[in-house]
Amino acid sequence: RGLCSPNKSSPIHDHPCDGCWMRVLKGTVNEKRYVENKVRDGFVCTMDSSFQEGSQTFINDNMGYHKIGNEGSAGQAISIHLYSPPFQKCKIWMDENDIKATTSRVCHFSEYGHLVSHSDAA
Repeated sequence: RGLCSPNKSSPIHDHPCDGCWMRVLKGTVNEKRYVENKVRDGFVCTMDSSFQEGSQTFINDNMGYHKIGNEGSAGQAISIHLYSPPFQKCKIWMDENDIKATTSRVCHFSEYGHLVSHSDAA
């Protein structure tokens, strides 16, 4: 589940799996999609869309990378994300001009229908 406070967004990130399905549960969620810039280092925004409560979308790395956020100031937005199959790490970039990816560890709430214990996570 994603909880977005007003005027906050995720970094640009990839999906090292078969893709991500997202559904908006509350508010409005903005998605910006990116591809690598072939002329200079960084990314080019190829799509800027807003999804209302009840809307859904899908992305995989063949479609580009993306960031998700709440660009409004009217309250929080909540979305749920389904990854198939689950993954442990993804690459993130802090903005469109970032040329070096950072690896981020993903913490799952459940995998294959079972709650995940993070008590022994390193």
